[in-house]
Parts: sequence; structure tokens; C-alpha cells
Amino acid sequence: MTTPKIYSISQMMQHYLDERRSLLKLFFSRTRCRETAEDLVQDIALRLVALTTAELRRIEQPIAYLYQIGRNLWLDRLRGESRAAKRDRAWQDTCTDNLYGNSVCAMPDPESALAARQKAQRLEARLAALPPKRREAFRLHKIEGLSQSQTAARTGQSRSAVEKHVSGASAALRLALAAE
Repeated sequence: MTTPKIYSISQMMQHYLDERRSLLKLFFSRTRCRETAEDLVQDIALRLVALTTAELRRIEQPIAYLYQIGRNLWLDRLRGESRAAKRDRAWQDTCTDNLYGNSVCAMPDPESALAARQKAQRLEARLAALPPKRREAFRLHKIEGLSQSQTAARTGQSRSAVEKHVSGASAALRLALAAE
């Protein structure tokens, strides 16, 4: 019985250098992109350099091993691209609208988003300046969505007092916005 040949890293790298041109042609034919083919072939070299002694002992056909590494890297790349495409489609489906057959971003542009945040901050400041009972009645009814009866029960006020506080707060906020 013959003992199997154990290849060294330098022998594997020599096989790699001998096959490099063929590997480039193969992966260019599969990817139709010279840069991607170059990346795949370079990644094969990186995998070779990282081989352990135990992994080197298992190699029986070094050239076939090179092509298998390349094939695995190529398939990993395809899977990653597929996942990225699915993720991009999902994002596009949730963040865009279709308007007359065109995809339109449903998110506001940065300037509009900034203006909305600034307006919200101004409203919060105006709300904070209201008297405590008025502010609390407005917050519970308009922001937290409680009915006027529920707001009255929670604050210990009458329903008519809650109505007056909510309408007074609403008027004050409308005036503050109109003045800007």
C-alpha cells in the first residue's frame, strides 16, 4: 500500500499559479465580469494560504481541489447576491409606492423629514408651556387616544373641563403654528 502524497502550501500555490489563467477564463465565462472573476481567483489563493496541515493531508487531487474551492466561492457569491436582491426587493416593496407604473419613494426627502422633526419639536415646546391640567388633558385625549370620559376619570376632572382644556390646548397650538 502506498502512502498518499502530502502537498505543501508552496506546492499548492505552484498549482494555483499554473492554473490561474484557466481559473480566470472559467469564472469570467460564468460571471461575465472580469473584476468578479479576478476576485474569485484571488480568494482561491487566500483559501490556499489559510489551509492547515490536516486539510493539506486530505487533498488527493490538487488541481481539482483548486477548482472545487473556486466553485464553492462562486456559489457562495451567487447565494449572497440572491439574498441581497431579495432584501432589496423587500425594502423597495415596503418603502416605495407605485405611481403610474413608476416606483416612487414613499419616504420623505431629508429636508422634509428635518422640517417635520423641527415642527414636532416646536409643538412639544409649546405643549410643555401649557398649564399642567390643560397639557395633561390634551396629551391623554389627543396623543394617547383616550376618550374625553376616560381622560376625565384619569385626571379627576369633569368631562366638560376636559373638553375645555383640550379645545384650549388645540387652539393655542394652532395659533403657535400659524404664527411661524
